[in-house]
Amino acid sequence: MKNPPLKISYWPDSGPENLLIAAVNSKNTANRAAARQLARHALRDLLGEHLACPAEDIRLISAPGQPIKLDRMGTSIGLSISHEPGLSLIAINPAGAVGIDLIRLANIATMGKEIFQLAADYLGPASANKLAALPLSAQVNGFAEAWTALEAGLKCLGKSLAEWHPRVQSQLQNCRYFRLQLATGYVGSLALPAPQGNAD
Repeated sequence: MKNPPLKISYWPDSGPENLLIAAVNSKNTANRAAARQLARHALRDLLGEHLACPAEDIRLISAPGQPIKLDRMGTSIGLSISHEPGLSLIAINPAGAVGIDLIRLANIATMGKEIFQLAADYLGPASANKLAALPLSAQVNGFAEAWTALEAGLKCLGKSLAEWHPRVQSQLQNCRYFRLQLATGYVGSLALPAPQGNAD
C-alpha cells in the first residue's frame, strides 16, 4: 500500500531561481537513519511532483561523503539534504548544484571552547579570529552560521569536509551563500554556484 504524501512546508517563493527548499519535521531524536528515511520519502514526493512521475519511480544515488543524486539520465537537478534532531531540510535546484546544511544550536552550546579549535581547524584563521572577537553571547550562533555555510558550500561543490586550506577557501568563494529562516534553536545555510565564479 502506497503511503500518503508527507506534508511539507515550503519557504516563501522569494528564494533564488526556481529553488525549492522544504523542511521535514522529524522526531526529536538522534536516530539519523529514521530522519534520513523520512527526508528521502519527502524528497521523492517532491521530485515526483516536479518530474510528473510517481514518487516510487524516483531513484536516488548516495555514497558516504558525496551529495545525494537523482538517478536519471540527462538531468542537471541538484539535491541536498541535512538532518538534525527534530528537523531535516531538503534543497532541490533544477538548474544544478546546491548545498544545504543545518545545525541545532543546543548541540553547539554543549561543546564549550571546542568550537574555537574546530573553527581554527576547519573554518580558517580569519573566521576563527572573527569568532573569538564576538561577545560570548553571540559565539555559538556565530559558529553555527559559519559552520553551516562551510558545509553547504562543500556540498554544493561536491567535496567532503577537510581541514582548512587556502585552496579549499578559494574554491568555496565560487559559491554564494544564503542564511535560512528557521525555527528557534536551529541555524541553516544554503549554497549555490556563483554566477561566472563570482561569490556574493
